[in-house]
Amino acid sequence: MSERDNRDRATGRVLSLPWGGQWTVLLLLVLACVRSGLAQGLPFDSRLQGKKVMVALYGESELEPVAVFRAERIFSDYQRRGFFRIGALPLLVFDGLSIELHDPTQVSKALASLGARFDARGDARKAVEGRDFCLSFVPEQDGRLRARRVRLESTTAWHLQEGTVHQAGAAPMPFRQGNLTITGPQAGQLTCETTNGTVHIHLLSLLSNRKH
Repeated sequence: MSERDNRDRATGRVLSLPWGGQWTVLLLLVLACVRSGLAQGLPFDSRLQGKKVMVALYGESELEPVAVFRAERIFSDYQRRGFFRIGALPLLVFDGLSIELHDPTQVSKALASLGARFDARGDARKAVEGRDFCLSFVPEQDGRLRARRVRLESTTAWHLQEGTVHQAGAAPMPFRQGNLTITGPQAGQLTCETTNGTVHIHLLSLLSNRKH
């Protein structure tokens, strides 16, 4: 690794690597963000497109990522109201979105960092959506959170639809909708509506051997 690469890893908050042998448009935006010193998150806008994207998020001093997110495809779409797609309401879609949390002790920091990257506060009409969503801890594979869709534009909580909680040693728990808090003292708390009523689960419960 070159001296320049080491300097980027030590000082940059976000680095992106080629996944599946493809460098994407998102990679260029990530590197531009690091080099310009922007700390407000990536400039995701509704025109962004890419395939086989992987972005690693780093803390201020960590040399290992606190989280990695991947997307099979990124494309622009429009929000729906009933059966109609509204051209004045852009939607940025991350299809096949997976988020890997690398350190159980850094869950709050990782979620806040991810929330800043998906932030849509600059455009009140814009929405950000993940499809075929999966969140898990690395290297553990037993526990994970899945959802058909997740809305990501809020910096306080993500809204999930038609999901399932998989916990080690337990039967999968389906839910109709849920909210995952990503900032504040309740970061990592999932509140979901199931057939048995409202259930509250923390992401750390996905771990088979809790290390916090």
